[in-house]
Amino acid sequence: MRLHRLVLAAVLLAGPPAAWAQTGPAADPLAPVRSMGMPPAWKPFTGGYSGVAGLNGGVRVLGELRGIFLKVGIDYDFQRQHTSTIISFTLPIRRSGIFGYGTHLRVDWLPDRGNSWAVGVQIPLEPHMGKTRPRDTDVAMPRAKKPPVRAAMDPGVAEAMREVRASSPS
Repeated sequence: MRLHRLVLAAVLLAGPPAAWAQTGPAADPLAPVRSMGMPPAWKPFTGGYSGVAGLNGGVRVLGELRGIFLKVGIDYDFQRQHTSTIISFTLPIRRSGIFGYGTHLRVDWLPDRGNSWAVGVQIPLEPHMGKTRPRDTDVAMPRAKKPPVRAAMDPGVAEAMREVRASSPS
């Protein structure tokens, strides 16, 4: 047991000293910290959707698996006064959104309403959506400059270089 503690202590002490206290560049300790804060747990959104039945109003409560852009939840239809299951696929086609402000393409499937489908645009109601990163991710590469045209070497200089090369002990 004592040997295990000794080995653990040796491993911890053998680590690089830079990892013990990682500090950034020296900053003014009195400067206010600017932070966007933690992302909200509730992410409200609005949107426009169109299905086979046309325009309609309702309320949806969805749980999201962000890694695969999938949402599952309940949809309440004001016109029919009916609640049904909804499965939604929200695709971020372009950085900062289709129309800006983090808008996404969205495809909804409502299996309880005769397997109906709806396609629309989702607009998040978060203050920082679509504004924290630039839309363009391309970088303009500089064109290479053409090398200057070299003047022809003087024949006397070329002869001297051949003599030096011939007399070197390689």
